[in-house]
Amino acid sequence: MDQCYICRRPLLDIEVCRRVLPVAQHRGVIVGQYLSFLSSSSYAPVSLCLACDTEQEQQIVLRRGRRWTWTRRFFLGLLTYCFVGGIIKGEFLVLSWIGLAAIGWYMWHRRHTAQVPTTRSDAHKGGHYGTTQNVDSQ
Repeated sequence: MDQCYICRRPLLDIEVCRRVLPVAQHRGVIVGQYLSFLSSSSYAPVSLCLACDTEQEQQIVLRRGRRWTWTRRFFLGLLTYCFVGGIIKGEFLVLSWIGLAAIGWYMWHRRHTAQVPTTRSDAHKGGHYGTTQNVDSQ
């Protein structure tokens, strides 16, 4: 019988979800010819309950979304800078105007497209391992 790594709740074998998480952090100082600092994390597979596993998945999705947001902003800013610079200098005018139009369309499309929610809705009625749960409608 396992227990959840996060909330320490005892789990039945059918409730166990496995996920690789950081389990230890190591920090230290290395003294040699040059002074250096060491920081590392150790990862291992752990057992989680369904609620903690869902929470960890949401955190991963959130971090991934933030990372792509900043990457997207950086490259869009770089492209905009290049295209506006090309228009000001008078070089590659057709390519610059097409590029600015594409960036404008992309920004408009992102604002007007519905965002997909990152959390699981209550409409999901599946149980563990593909079984269905009985829902009483009284």
